[in-house]
Amino acid sequence: MDPVTHLLVSYTLARAARTRVASPQMATFLLAGIAPDADWLWHLPEPLSPLRAYGTVTHSLAGAAILAAAIGGGVWAAWRKRASAPALPLLLAAAFVSCGAHLVLDLCSTTGIEIYWPVRSARASWNIAGSFDAILFAILALCALLPILFGLVTEEIGAPKDARPARGWPMAALVLAVLYLGARATLHARAEMLLGDAEYHGKIALHWAAFASGSSPFTWHGVVETEAFLAEVEVPVGRGRAFAPETATLVYKPEPSALLDSAAAAPLARAYTALARFPLVTLEATAEGSRAELRELGDSALHGRGGGWRAVIDLDAQSKVTHEELRYDATPSR
Repeated sequence: MDPVTHLLVSYTLARAARTRVASPQMATFLLAGIAPDADWLWHLPEPLSPLRAYGTVTHSLAGAAILAAAIGGGVWAAWRKRASAPALPLLLAAAFVSCGAHLVLDLCSTTGIEIYWPVRSARASWNIAGSFDAILFAILALCALLPILFGLVTEEIGAPKDARPARGWPMAALVLAVLYLGARATLHARAEMLLGDAEYHGKIALHWAAFASGSSPFTWHGVVETEAFLAEVEVPVGRGRAFAPETATLVYKPEPSALLDSAAAAPLARAYTALARFPLVTLEATAEGSRAELRELGDSALHGRGGGWRAVIDLDAQSKVTHEELRYDATPSR
């Protein structure tokens, strides 16, 4: 998810633990809550080097654990000589909780993270929310601001102030956030059941997934693969609207051929399809031979809110790969 939501979650966790704003414990919560996003600073290896490495090493259980230990130990080392220095176990606990919350939030999104790296590089994703969820953000922001406003009112009327911050509002925010994400998970499961049980122009679904469509938990973007085509369809799960698989937009797969096999064997094609969830291949003739293009119909690291990456592979008349590159297409977000 987006960095601001991660920071809000970390701040809420800290306040639920009755942590003061100006304290090493708060610094630990916030630093650990944003630290896994450090992998955004580098790129994936060739042939996917134009893509940021978001969701890789520092989003794994092993990488996040190392980050948490380093942050907790680093803050303790910086404060250990002061009279008010917090205990190392408390800082480590704060760092591990905050890093763990970051991974859980990113698992909820559609991009996916390599949670089991280095044992397995495949990305895991629960697909129950987008990279930014306005409702979740509002829940966290509101419960963060209200205690500040009430604190100002308390000071104005001269009421005695508690030496430690209250945890009522932060706990309420965490409970509401969990309930909201749980509701999204339930509705997502309903959307995927509808996709898998339907037929599409007489074809059954072999592979399907429902992705978040905006912040509404009652409408999902469905992508289905059959033996002949890929289909995109809106999946409503609220009352008053029925799922209509006949309205799906179909994109047919190319017929098997030696040219298709040559394009699929290209290094870029293999790397792209390993990262994509619903890759679609199109072939067209060119003056020099042929061109194959791969694009992602689903949500993944290849497809974000602002657009998506496609792979372009040029082949000569003998079906030999002569050129391959990634291109970014800016498109409106769903």
